[in-house]
Amino acid sequence: MDYKVGRRTLPALLSIAILSLVGCGGGGGDDDDKSSANPPASGTSTPVAATRLTGTAATGAALANVFITLTDANLKTLTAKSDENGAFVFDITGAKPPFVLVAADPSGRSVPMVSLLTEVPTAVDQAPTAVVNLTPLTTAVAALLTQSGDPLQLATHPELANVSPATLQGAIAVLKNVLADILSANGVPDSFDPFTTTFATNHSGVDAVIDSLSIQHTPNGLRIASIGDTANGVVFNPQALASGSPGQKLAPPPVAANYLASVAAALQRCLADGSIGTNEAACVTALSPDYRFNGLSNFVDAHIEAAGGVTAVGMPKTLTLLDEGKRALVQIPYTLANGKTGTWTEFAVNTPNGGWQIHGNQQVYEVRLRSFITRGQSVSAGAQINLEAGLQLAIPAGGKIGAETVTFASVSGPGISGKAWLAPRIADGASTLGLTMDALQELPDPPYLIGYDTSLYRWSWMPFFEDGAYTAPRMPGIYNRATRVYDASTIPPYSSYTVTFFNEGGEQIGQDEVINPALPVTADVGRTLNVWRDLTDETKASVLSPSGSQAGETPALTVSWTETVINGVNVTPPLATTLIKSVNQMTGRTVHGNLRRGDSPAVANGVYSLTITAGIPQNGTASICDPACNFVPLAPSASRLVELGGLLNELAIYDDYSAYSY
Repeated sequence: MDYKVGRRTLPALLSIAILSLVGCGGGGGDDDDKSSANPPASGTSTPVAATRLTGTAATGAALANVFITLTDANLKTLTAKSDENGAFVFDITGAKPPFVLVAADPSGRSVPMVSLLTEVPTAVDQAPTAVVNLTPLTTAVAALLTQSGDPLQLATHPELANVSPATLQGAIAVLKNVLADILSANGVPDSFDPFTTTFATNHSGVDAVIDSLSIQHTPNGLRIASIGDTANGVVFNPQALASGSPGQKLAPPPVAANYLASVAAALQRCLADGSIGTNEAACVTALSPDYRFNGLSNFVDAHIEAAGGVTAVGMPKTLTLLDEGKRALVQIPYTLANGKTGTWTEFAVNTPNGGWQIHGNQQVYEVRLRSFITRGQSVSAGAQINLEAGLQLAIPAGGKIGAETVTFASVSGPGISGKAWLAPRIADGASTLGLTMDALQELPDPPYLIGYDTSLYRWSWMPFFEDGAYTAPRMPGIYNRATRVYDASTIPPYSSYTVTFFNEGGEQIGQDEVINPALPVTADVGRTLNVWRDLTDETKASVLSPSGSQAGETPALTVSWTETVINGVNVTPPLATTLIKSVNQMTGRTVHGNLRRGDSPAVANGVYSLTITAGIPQNGTASICDPACNFVPLAPSASRLVELGGLLNELAIYDDYSAYSY
């Protein structure tokens, strides 16, 4: 039950002794005849401890059909599975409190959830039922009780052993004070307890409070904000608990929690057979007549996976409200006819008649822009592990805006020094533009530029371990030294970036305002973020060693890895991308291979594996090598990189493993 962070291991102890969240109960439901006619010889009734624990797991939607673990003081772990409504039940017979409960959202739309129970309730003569919920609210209280503000420390560290009853009640009071206006707006009574108050996942009452919140892991603790005002968040950590008030009260959003319910229902009917038009009335209800997404006016063209038919569209999760509440950035969960699930990140608008419709991002061209964090390391003995953070700027090369071909692009906005410039990169299998190594203000004349082999603009970097050292490469077009970001709060959440497109001759052919769907982060968040994937020793030896069995020139490479598991729960966000780069440093020949669309890793005994084919581009379609290409052999003066990527609430998270053959 060890918890791995990089190459170091911390003991996952659970000797936590905190005040009971459920007090000892009163009567146990005995009938009058039994209790009066047959009293125990001592003249007192016998307290009976609960043997059953129930609760609800929710993150804004029910955490349906997920595994939840309960770990007791003896490090015994029990597992339960939630139902469609997020309800779960544990048999806690023989388990010793305190208990720590952990669950993860398999869609990656939320940080992992944490809850706790420090004493099993008792009642007279008949066992009561213990109640413990598992939500962002219980997770926020957990953040107040840990040293770093990381809620998962409850499951991995023992330093909370002597928290007093007053401290725990104070933590709950802090949460309720920050949420007072949101609780009141949703009719939640003053007696509400985030751990023990039962609720239904129906987007009303307590569930509506959860729907109202934006949650983010930061270097200093868990940040909570109202979706109606994401710029003014509150960080939950021990310092906030000590002060008794971490900040201002959060404002209720100006919309009801279920404001998009009719849109979701109409969109499901619209997409049932994978086409727009079969159910025209539903499509007219769900989709704006001005819908546009990455230059496409048809929803199915923009989200091609819907073409196979959609069997379910869930309640959209609002990330933030924009334009004074008239526009919303949302995540729309879906289930396809083939059983696969996913999320569409979209925009909804409030129409003049008061209804809402899906409106698209209104972009003229595809731009995949979002915050990212990378943990990078060489497989060489004793190599440094580093963290980098910034903006992913993925812009397809060679696409069309009208009759013009996109050849160059510039991006400006918060966290970028001046403008970031992108140009074609020379790499088989790379379908997006690469950042220029040098910082530029304008395109040169004539506009001859070659992009470096990355689309990740770095505004923050540091060593993974505090005793390390890291000096970033001096590439001012890629590493922002001029206005390096040390505090992510200096960048407004959900910032807009101006992306300008140019043709081969350097003429401007289009421009978009692109909103970053992920909250900004700095590199230091990676030291406490529980998200990493570790490449197996077998893959390091076979793929990233010059003498390995897969080191030669080959059309495909198989890689395997493990994921972060805490108390029996995989808390790693789902795999979104897998990239292999191979480079001959002498000739410059570069070959990429990416995760093929529709492929999923095989899993055996906690080890995941995939085969990656050379030439598959970032969008996962068929190989774009013509003729077919092979990965460059890891011979002298060659290098390889294996990158595993996931998405956590829209934040791109990358694990990079590299090797260079001398």
